[in-house]
Amino acid sequence: MNYGKAIKILRSAKNLEQQELAKKIGLDSSYISLIENGKRKPSPKTIEKISESLSIPKHLLLLLASDEKDLKNVPKNESATIGKQLLEILISSQNVGA
Repeated sequence: MNYGKAIKILRSAKNLEQQELAKKIGLDSSYISLIENGKRKPSPKTIEKISESLSIPKHLLLLLASDEKDLKNVPKNESATIGKQLLEILISSQNVGA
């Protein structure tokens, strides 16, 4: 799982700086930087806070953080449905600032 990459993508899609996300979830921005750079793994509670603050369902954040081996037991139709939901959320968040 690559939580850092997923969080950075979602945070950027919402046009938030690391400092803004950190403030929303009550953490230091340096900790967000460590997560995004793969130097720290977020706790389940932190993942929950991040997904809530970004208005993204936690399972979509987890899907985005997953790599191929994490998804090999997920049925293709289920991952396709979740992938479409994630894409819709990302597209709609980009249209908000337009």
